[in-house]
Amino acid sequence: MDTKAYVLDFINRTDCNLFLTGNAGTGKTTLLKHIIDHTHKNCIVAAPTGIAALNAGGVTLHSLLQLPPGTFIPYELPKGSSVDASIHTPASYFRQSRLHASKRKLLQNMELLIIDEVSMLRADTLDLIDLVLRRVRSNPRPFGGVQMLFIGDLMQLPPVVKVHEWERMADVYPGVFFFHSMVIRQHPPLYLELEKIYRQTDARFMSLLNHLRHNRLPAEDLAYLTERVHPAFDSIRHEGFITLTTHNHKAEQINRRALAALPAESHTYKAAVKGDFPENLFPLDPVLELKVGARVMFVRNDTRHPRRYYNGKIAVVHALTASSVVVRLDSGECIDVETHEWTNVRYTVNSETNAPEQEVIGSFRLFPLRTAWAITVHKSQGLTFDRAAIDLEGVFVPGQAYVALSRMTGPDGMVLLSPPELHGLETPQELIDYAASKQDEAALQSTLHEHSRIYLRRQSDEAFDWQQLAGLWHKHSMSYRTESAQSTKSHYGDRAAEQSACIDEVAEVGARFRRQLSRLWMQPDENNGLLKERIDKAVEYFMPPLTAIASELSATLQEVSKLKKAKQFAKELVELQDSLHAAVHKLFRLRAIFGALAAGQNLGQERLGTDEQMSRWVQSISPRTAEEPTADSPKKTKEKKSREKKSTHEITLELLHAGKSVSEIAAERHLSPSTIESHLALLIEKGQLSPEPYIDPTIVHELRPHFVHPSRIYELKTLYDRLEGRYTYTQLRLYRAYFILQENH
Repeated sequence: MDTKAYVLDFINRTDCNLFLTGNAGTGKTTLLKHIIDHTHKNCIVAAPTGIAALNAGGVTLHSLLQLPPGTFIPYELPKGSSVDASIHTPASYFRQSRLHASKRKLLQNMELLIIDEVSMLRADTLDLIDLVLRRVRSNPRPFGGVQMLFIGDLMQLPPVVKVHEWERMADVYPGVFFFHSMVIRQHPPLYLELEKIYRQTDARFMSLLNHLRHNRLPAEDLAYLTERVHPAFDSIRHEGFITLTTHNHKAEQINRRALAALPAESHTYKAAVKGDFPENLFPLDPVLELKVGARVMFVRNDTRHPRRYYNGKIAVVHALTASSVVVRLDSGECIDVETHEWTNVRYTVNSETNAPEQEVIGSFRLFPLRTAWAITVHKSQGLTFDRAAIDLEGVFVPGQAYVALSRMTGPDGMVLLSPPELHGLETPQELIDYAASKQDEAALQSTLHEHSRIYLRRQSDEAFDWQQLAGLWHKHSMSYRTESAQSTKSHYGDRAAEQSACIDEVAEVGARFRRQLSRLWMQPDENNGLLKERIDKAVEYFMPPLTAIASELSATLQEVSKLKKAKQFAKELVELQDSLHAAVHKLFRLRAIFGALAAGQNLGQERLGTDEQMSRWVQSISPRTAEEPTADSPKKTKEKKSREKKSTHEITLELLHAGKSVSEIAAERHLSPSTIESHLALLIEKGQLSPEPYIDPTIVHELRPHFVHPSRIYELKTLYDRLEGRYTYTQLRLYRAYFILQENH
């Protein structure tokens, strides 16, 4: 089974939550980068710790979601409970936390959250993440509807939970791992495991690691390890060897002693730190001390091809100057090492596509080397060694022994400095039990097929669901009623009402099309071609009215941005613009997805090209500046300005007074009858048109209870459904206008 292909298919074709694991050396980090490059979804990468986030090219979960330090209890404690400030409940979190508007927007537009090194993620932290995402996104689904990809090897280092923290957690959680969280126990992710190992090739050694990983260490494996025990082995005297030890002070002591013993002159190199790059994120000590003859280790992969070194490759310092470091590899080749830049990033939202983008806020530049006579097991995660002396004495965390042994490319360069003890090799049974939830290939294929259709159906339904958009617009339109006639905002009330009416019309037609799509989705898979055809035509139909609204809104925003004391008004318009752009982006992407599926292509962002489409569309609706040339002649410009003195609904009013019918006005103005009817509603609401010809007084009594608070009614669909379709959207729109008129008088 090609697990890598399955993972990408599940990411791009479903919204299933996934747990991706695998033995050390199976390529989890490589696959992570491949997913980022080949998904069409708005993706953010995060990790539980700063160093893990730095290595994954993402941010910490705490900075992304503004999580407080301490212990989270996912329910409210009884009144009078004695708790300190480090205990958080849902209520206390939201009392203390205030997510900035830009952060909320980022989280609302996120579709895929990748959490790397999930073995270090605590159960209570994940429940808090679930709570935050549900609240911010106003979505009751797990994680607020965000697809989660958890990546990590649970057989490696576990989460850090202090004794007093576990005393609180134990009342809620059966364990500390992420899968012990309430959200995962209620909604378990699909368990996918990478099985092909790239780091090791020795079958006997790979078998031992697999046994060790799953708590099965038969006598022959124990004997195999015992044969490699050499307590007196001095790794300092053996070139190319590094000592792996369990405690930081041991590693530092070995490195200091070995470096001091070298007779050569000492050179120091200071890291160039710029911007926001806190010390807890430093990938290396900020001061690197080296001597000729010093044993060093690369902490980054070579970016050249063919690759000369990798993350964990041992070398020896050959020559030093004030600004250069030359090292000699075990092959005899000498390399002039270049400095490397690590970047600290944060996520922002692209103003055109609403997609998350990384912004570099700080950097750390230094030679990617560290002295390497010794290193801790913890810092060795992700590294690969050809030769190492492993000190397992004092193992204090389950999984430490497995992490240490699995760093090796094979047994030939492995030396044990102390006899293996079973208590240091044990893997918690709960991890072994959780691994049993892995599905076989047949089950995965079935799940992929089933959830792919569910996901695509949901995407197609949401792409044409504009009721919330209509609600936002109507709410904005209603807000003008509280404005004074002298305010800047009041001058734009008519324009806002017209746009709201147009959005209502689009949402009404969209609702009918969604019902049509729902029927098509009930048919066999073979009709996907028909679905594509209908979606293509629907996008062509809806884009012109949406573009017209967006263009007019863009022009309004440009005008308002130049006015004084209109900052809040401009902010309201930007929020409307963001919601409209998001709706258009969904249409572009849905059409591209079905096109790619029909052509048998992958669903990567580059292939779909929706960001490029969106960028071109945004440019097309952006108003031209005064300096830009125009094709209008002076005469045409004069006529255009004359027309612009009257709003579109005022022109409709003039034609009504001239005795023309709705259908005649629509034909003359090249507009749909429903658009003219929306003008009628606006004119009635403003008191400019008598409601009597359009309102049947015999049914006012029946409708009145539904309009007790007209200012709170934003969605016609709610009224339509509540009244079981007895009245058309046009009738409801006119009656809503009538009751608003009554309330104002």
